[in-house]
Amino acid sequence: NDSNRLTLKERKNTPLPMKIIDAMQFEIFSPKNNQSVQKIFYVSGKAFGLGANERSFLVVQSAASKFGRRIYPQALISPDALGSWSVRAIYASKGYEYLTYIVVASTEAAIDMLSSESSRRDGIGELPVGARHVGAVISVIRE
Repeated sequence: NDSNRLTLKERKNTPLPMKIIDAMQFEIFSPKNNQSVQKIFYVSGKAFGLGANERSFLVVQSAASKFGRRIYPQALISPDALGSWSVRAIYASKGYEYLTYIVVASTEAAIDMLSSESSRRDGIGELPVGARHVGAVISVIRE
């Protein structure tokens, strides 16, 4: 029925429905999976959809049982207006595999633990209650 069709002018002036993003989207662009990295490496990616009371952190986890597979929070991820972010990461021991991923914390206690200098320095055995892994896990080898 042609009477229900909008004219070109009407279509241009009719707002499109808003697309609702109902899921967080986190991606690490660099390093790539199985890449060799130096001791200091700037990890970069994109992040969208974080809740108002949530904070995201880049973490590096030793894959070696020799080191207890400890999790080392590197820094708070602070995306710019386009969702891009970059965080300085430290991959301490030469020749070892490390897992790099993003953790979202939604409780004050989890945010505090992931932000603390002692957690960064000494690592933590497991993620705190109120924190969860999001996105892909990138495996790298320290050169």
